[in-house]
Amino acid sequence: GIGLAISNVAEWGGFNSTFLVASTISGFAASVYGMSIHAVGFTFMLFLGLGTATSVRIAEGVGRSEIMRAVNASRLGLAACLLLGALMAIGMFGYNDALATLFVGHEQNFEGRALQPILAQMIALVALVVIFDGLQGVCSMASRAQGLIWLPSIIHLGSYFLVMIPATIILGVMMERGVQGMIEGVIIASALA
Repeated sequence: GIGLAISNVAEWGGFNSTFLVASTISGFAASVYGMSIHAVGFTFMLFLGLGTATSVRIAEGVGRSEIMRAVNASRLGLAACLLLGALMAIGMFGYNDALATLFVGHEQNFEGRALQPILAQMIALVALVVIFDGLQGVCSMASRAQGLIWLPSIIHLGSYFLVMIPATIILGVMMERGVQGMIEGVIIASALA
């Protein structure tokens, strides 16, 4: 459980740290960034279920010394993850305006700027995160089911603490790309993971 705990601290701690980074840009940036990342969080719950199911099937194969069963479970979990991720990303990209409206109405303003149009654009952009984030979640759970405990933890620490936090600072704050830069940093870290 220690490896999984380290991964959870790295991933959730890294993402929570980026909320602080976004708040240094502006309240508007923090609001839009937070809602955008929460859209990813909703989809990630599906990948947690898929990763759990995949890891159970792999562990059964490993436990019974039926290696092909474990390999087939890995392949099925990976294929299902890619399909689900692609469908979720297409849905988020195609219905970004409607999804943004679930968070905030068209008439809502913050710091003199309309929230909904920018949020819709950022939801379309975070659709890229969904595929990578789901894939890393399912793959790390599948790896642990095969006895690879520490490699996913090292990957998560590196991706989310050593890459994502600095990338969001550089792209979002230092390069003054705002929320878009923040999300680009998250995309880089998620793809790396």
